[in-house]
Amino acid sequence: LLLHFFALQVVLFFAFRKLFGRSTPAFVTIALLLTTIGRHYYAGGIQDFRLDFPAVCLYGIALCALICSNRFKERSWATLFTVAVVLLATTRFIALAYLLPAIFLTIILWGALEFRRTRSWRSALPILRASRWPILGAGLLIAPTILSRLEMLHHYYVVGHVTGPEKSIRAQQMGVTDLFSSLVYYPKSL
Repeated sequence: LLLHFFALQVVLFFAFRKLFGRSTPAFVTIALLLTTIGRHYYAGGIQDFRLDFPAVCLYGIALCALICSNRFKERSWATLFTVAVVLLATTRFIALAYLLPAIFLTIILWGALEFRRTRSWRSALPILRASRWPILGAGLLIAPTILSRLEMLHHYYVVGHVTGPEKSIRAQQMGVTDLFSSLVYYPKSL
């Protein structure tokens, strides 16, 4: 757990130093990270020993690498992105639900910005070409793990959270008994 947090700090430092060209913003970013209380939260924090905290750290590493990869042109950042995505997806499967939209929205944004700059969709093709290897590589490395656990994933996420009785039991334990209490549950927890 501490190694994940340390790795996040290192990647965050180098990412902000690359983006701003100086170390001062990188140190400020690390200081801001260290002031957050989420890592001390009783459920999912660093002392909880669940996979939530390493997943958050890997998610941050993947996003830093995605942004710093210069549209996947810089191989070292693109490789770090692929490694972080593979580790994240094989550590915490549900993280793919958050990571995949962020990846694809970033690629779409890059393409739209390139189109806006040149007024040609052809100028966006190099972005798509460069993104195929990190994404395909991650997909090929993740797929065997997910496919080998497909039945378990179905029982845990579909039966356990959608179609089975467990969702009602957990909701009742947390005092979520009607539509209003379900809508305000997460905002109240902040």
